[in-house]
Order: sequence, then structure tokens, then C-alpha cells
Amino acid sequence: MLEQLKQEIQDRIQPLLAQKSIEIVEYNIYQRGREGVIQVLIDKEKGGITVEECSVINKEILNLMEEKQLMDSDYSVEVSSPGVDRPLKTKKDFLRVSGRVVVFYLLENVEGKKEHQGTIQNVLEESVEINTKNGLVAIPLRIINKAVQII
Repeated sequence: MLEQLKQEIQDRIQPLLAQKSIEIVEYNIYQRGREGVIQVLIDKEKGGITVEECSVINKEILNLMEEKQLMDSDYSVEVSSPGVDRPLKTKKDFLRVSGRVVVFYLLENVEGKKEHQGTIQNVLEESVEINTKNGLVAIPLRIINKAVQII
């Protein structure tokens, strides 16, 4: 039931998001006590999300919920930006912060270390190249445990 609801909401808001060059970073529907919670984190490739954009998406989800009467219980809708300090996970995330300083925590050693910090130079199909104080280091995406932009 929740997966069907999640898909229906996503199908409904996807055209609006695409029109505004917004993408869903994370999307969850869950129970908090007796209340259902629809939580959507959205972002743009360049420039970040405004409060107004979050408000528009929030209203669209609320309108859909009312129009289709998709939930029987009380619910809340939370639409927000993931923030600049969110963990980076995907190739798209690394492309978004290209040219910025990121710290990587790895599952395996690269050049003898499990932690590297540097400026993202290139994002390739299977790795991220960063410029560190010791030169260029290629980090395979598959061994990144966590990566965070340094602010």
C-alpha cells in the first residue's frame, strides 16, 4: 500500500519537478505514531532549492492527497532541501560539487589511506578524481563509505 502511494505521488510530481530542473534526492513515506509522514528531499544541480520551491512541491503533494483521498489517517508532508552538508553518495552528487573540497571515508585503502580530502577535479563513470596536497588521487565510487563537502 505505501509503495503504491509513494509511486503515485512521485508520478504526479515528477513532471513539475522536471519542469523546474528539480530532482528527488530522498523520498520516504512512514508512520510516526498515528500520523503518516510524506518526506521529500529535493535539490537542483546548480543553485540549490529555495523555500518557495519547497512550498510549491509541498502544496502539489497536499493537493494530490486531498484530490485522490490517498490516506485514511492524518498525515503531514515535509518537503525540504537536503542541505549543503549532506553526505554525497552518487555520481550525480559528485558532479554537483565538482571543484569543491570533499572529504572521503573509504571502505578500502587508496594509496595507503582510508581517508582522503581534496578538490574534485573529475567525475568519471566509476571513480572520482580529487586533487590532494600530494597530487591527483582516483577514488573508486564502489569503495566510498561516506563523502562530505567541506564548507
